[in-house]
Amino acid sequence: MKLELCHQEFSKEEISEVVASLTSGFVTMGDKVALFEKNFAEYIGVRHAVMVNSGSSANLLMVKALAKRLSPGDEVLLPALSWSTTFWPVVQSGLKPVLVDCDPETLNIGPEQLEEALQRHPSAKALIVAHIMGNPAPMKELQAVLYDHPMPILEDSCETLGSTYYGQKTGSFGVAGSFSFFYSHHMTTIEGGMIVTDDLNFAERCRVMRSHGWSRGLNDPVFRREVEALSDIDPRFLFIDEGYNLRPTELNAAIGIHQLASLDKRNTKRKIVNRKMMDIAREFSVDTIKVYEETDVALFAFPVMLENETERDALSLHLESNGIQTRPIVAGNLARHPGMAKHLASGLKLNGANKVSDCGLYWGLHPYVTDEQLMHLEKTLASHFKGVKAA
Repeated sequence: MKLELCHQEFSKEEISEVVASLTSGFVTMGDKVALFEKNFAEYIGVRHAVMVNSGSSANLLMVKALAKRLSPGDEVLLPALSWSTTFWPVVQSGLKPVLVDCDPETLNIGPEQLEEALQRHPSAKALIVAHIMGNPAPMKELQAVLYDHPMPILEDSCETLGSTYYGQKTGSFGVAGSFSFFYSHHMTTIEGGMIVTDDLNFAERCRVMRSHGWSRGLNDPVFRREVEALSDIDPRFLFIDEGYNLRPTELNAAIGIHQLASLDKRNTKRKIVNRKMMDIAREFSVDTIKVYEETDVALFAFPVMLENETERDALSLHLESNGIQTRPIVAGNLARHPGMAKHLASGLKLNGANKVSDCGLYWGLHPYVTDEQLMHLEKTLASHFKGVKAA
């Protein structure tokens, strides 16, 4: 018996939509991408959505677009407990990353951690919040901390799709939010990502950079005509800003359109599996993460915390040897990675992120977990914590 980290199943409708795109003769970014963007923006509750080829690309363009409003070298606050592609776009945009510690009980930046970071870095100009493991960060409390220190907020929601805080979906609190549709996430387009925002200018900057930096990337016809009227260059190849090729395909969007339509149904199943796993964890007094009462949470995976690194490693080895896949909680404390450390000030305490790095792990939580797999998880934990031999 195995419990994998993730599992996806593709419906007949999704497969048919992909085949229809393949046989249409038009497979690169087109009408299906536009429809998926429209549907996704409506689902999150924002005006604009820009699809790209990955969640990492969504983070890159989101930060690049924000950097247009900042100055080179400006400090940007971001979570110490996160993923590399929350960090690197800040460096790649000529900005200075400043790590903010996490609350090890929620895995997220909390108001206390943000206040402490602002005391150390009062000149910070922006904040990136990541909703770790699908657990929404306390956005309203963080916004309250910034009341006397206003700055734009970006949300890395790549691990959090469909979860709400005070009834509002993650990704819609700040200037912009990013999402990932990688195979292991809440919904998949195999590879893919999305930027969401209410700001038309922000969305248009992302669209231009997504496609080479040319004016053809603009959606707003008035803006496009104004830009193209300023030059005698053929508007089919008129470059107006820095650019990449981060476009998705019609095949990705074909899957996404149907995956989005069934997302809430799958998230309901995630919540049922989560409740059952919580009951199992409590049986063995395993610490799980705290979620805020104001949230409706569909977790990305099932994170747990042990007393120390030795106990964490022992549990991970035992689970893995019994077919239950595990991973560290995201990248742990980013300051401990050599690639990131050279861009950071030394001597950071970051006690919360260190605790998660040393004591945390997660196993798979997805809509297709069976009762038999849950029973196997329970027996495997019993054999580890109580010396009960697994059947």
